[in-house]
Amino acid sequence: MAWLQADSNAAAGYRSHCVRCAVVDWFNCVWLVTERFVKMPCKFTHEEYADMVYMYGYCNGNANAAVGEYRRRYPLRRPPNRSVFTNVFCALRECGTFPSVHVSSECRSIQTVGEQEEIVSMVQRSPTTSTRRISSRLRVPQSRVWRTLHYNGLYPFNHQPVQHLHPGDDAHRLEFCHWFSHNRELLPYILFTDEATYTRNGITNTHNCQNWARDNSHATVETNLQTRLSVNVWCGIINDTLIGPAIVEDRMTGDSYLQFLQNDLSEHLEEVSLDTRRHMYLQHDGSPIHYTRKVTQDLNNTYPNRWIGRGSLIH
Repeated sequence: MAWLQADSNAAAGYRSHCVRCAVVDWFNCVWLVTERFVKMPCKFTHEEYADMVYMYGYCNGNANAAVGEYRRRYPLRRPPNRSVFTNVFCALRECGTFPSVHVSSECRSIQTVGEQEEIVSMVQRSPTTSTRRISSRLRVPQSRVWRTLHYNGLYPFNHQPVQHLHPGDDAHRLEFCHWFSHNRELLPYILFTDEATYTRNGITNTHNCQNWARDNSHATVETNLQTRLSVNVWCGIINDTLIGPAIVEDRMTGDSYLQFLQNDLSEHLEEVSLDTRRHMYLQHDGSPIHYTRKVTQDLNNTYPNRWIGRGSLIH
């Protein structure tokens, strides 16, 4: 509390016998304590914001000096902190308005019961709509839409992507869960695998792509290329060991996948112990290249009753 005593002594140092000065000293001391403990959202009038901009320019952009000069000239006003001077000046220069414009315009209009019901009904009719669209259609501030939805217990939740399932997949997955629950000791011996295809025809988001320069260089980004380029990547994991990744040059077909199982997979399993490879279970998803006749025959010969996937005893 040393700083509080120092502020109180400083305030008492210039206290005069005038009643008006005593009130001003007490008011400034209270706001010094308030600013140190709580960062309160300050709302000021147009006149106060205009005087802040004038003080900010009078002090040549020095916010600390502007705070002192503002308190000296307007001792009966609520003293703003240094960030208020900077934010007001930036808002006026970039947007051309004071922050009080948005506050006063919203306070002048009072929300009615019909407006509140219309906001809620629009969300109920279309749960995926945005607050910006509601604000545009009803001609109300977007902040009021947020407050109305929160007042009625409505909050935005993001969609969670899930894998698409074919008819009958639920029963197969439930059967696999039952099998796995009775054979948990086999978990360190299951090789979980998957493939992914990477292309250069994705969507390029240029929002964060910038070139800093003095003049516009008109930089471009090539998209929608006329020649197709794709790379197939296979990867697996067994126990706590990562297998791969492996690059498959050709297009992923049943024959190329069979060639990978017969020629390339053994090379990527060299770091796995021999005992684990002897008791290993191979798992892959229901991709069409995984259950061709040649692939299933090779898996039955190499991993008899020890491979998991479509067309096996464990799927």
